[in-house]
Amino acid sequence: MKPSVVYGLKLSAAAVLAGACVLSAGAAALTLGGGSELMDLAGLHENRAEALLAESPPNTEAAVAETKAALAQAPMNAAAWARLAYIDRSRSTVMTPAALDNLERSYAVAPYGPDISRWRVRYMFEHWSELTPSLRTQASDELRVLSRYRGGVARDTIRTIENPSGRLAAEMIRRLGQGDARRDREAREATEAA
Repeated sequence: MKPSVVYGLKLSAAAVLAGACVLSAGAAALTLGGGSELMDLAGLHENRAEALLAESPPNTEAAVAETKAALAQAPMNAAAWARLAYIDRSRSTVMTPAALDNLERSYAVAPYGPDISRWRVRYMFEHWSELTPSLRTQASDELRVLSRYRGGVARDTIRTIENPSGRLAAEMIRRLGQGDARRDREAREATEAA
């Protein structure tokens, strides 16, 4: 082949590659830009769901629809999954399998909050006897982390738990978290002194 033909082929390949890069960058920009709009839409549905639950009496059917619409836009929303569990449990005398599944999803999405930790810890320990062993472990882990890094918040949250067995379990777990924080502090001080 002539050098000019090889050069032309290389130039064409480079142009195609550059075009693909531009298209990919544009698609990424649209996706990222659209992501904020999707989050805004999800937030709108979230706000509507909360307002519907605050009505007297709560409009749970519409709140479920708004929460599902929020999850369609932002499926990694721990608060929305927990809200579905809350609504389902509020309609029943016991924690249903659907409610338990939604709580599991809430933890799968955000095991340690932080935005939902205070509410979720309180809710989990209010319903302590109804939880699966897996959910008890996850709630305990979240409370230990909360106690370790935000001890005052953990203590204040536990004071609001009305279920005596749940409050006792939470207080024992909170103390374990405080012990973790104390050991961390002592180890850090020992390292700094050395």
